Amino acid sequence: MPERYRISIYLDVFRDGLRIGEVCALQRRDIDPGTSILHIRRGRGTMDNERLTDTPKTDNSIRSERILLELLPLLQQFLDDQVRTEKIAWLFPEWEGPTKPVHPNLPRSWYSQARNQAGRPDLRFYKLRHTGLTWLAAEGATVSELMDAVGYTDADVDTAMRYQHSLDR
Repeated sequence: MPERYRISIYLDVFRDGLRIGEVCALQRRDIDPGTSILHIRRGRGTMDNERLTDTPKTDNSIRSERILLELLPLLQQFLDDQVRTEKIAWLFPEWEGPTKPVHPNLPRSWYSQARNQAGRPDLRFYKLRHTGLTWLAAEGATVSELMDAVGYTDADVDTAMRYQHSLDR
């Protein structure tokens, strides 16, 4: 992964399974290092060139998450070194310039190259989300807490249960 986008992996796997579109749509104002809170308020669209971001996948996906204390120094360094100072600055802007959020296919492509170089072509990007949620379940999260952490609705109980059951093996 290019260094400029590397922390996107940490945010995905160590922050309760953010979706790639949610990671791509993060702005400086979404991170509050003082309270260790990450606000997920939008997702990066892929089909509409006029409207690059929108609300996340579901209404429940609009949420605030705690930033792991271990991740906070790395994230603060990233903000200091890589992100413009404006509150609306994209954490992960397009490669060519800072005015638009990166399209999800670009970090996905870099991740694919990195996993292949590591000899792990089986590690798909979406599995980072699955890994993060499985770790959350392993720490004792209830199904309700898992659903809240990733913005699921009541209709998604079976999906959330998948992370609980993965620990039964």
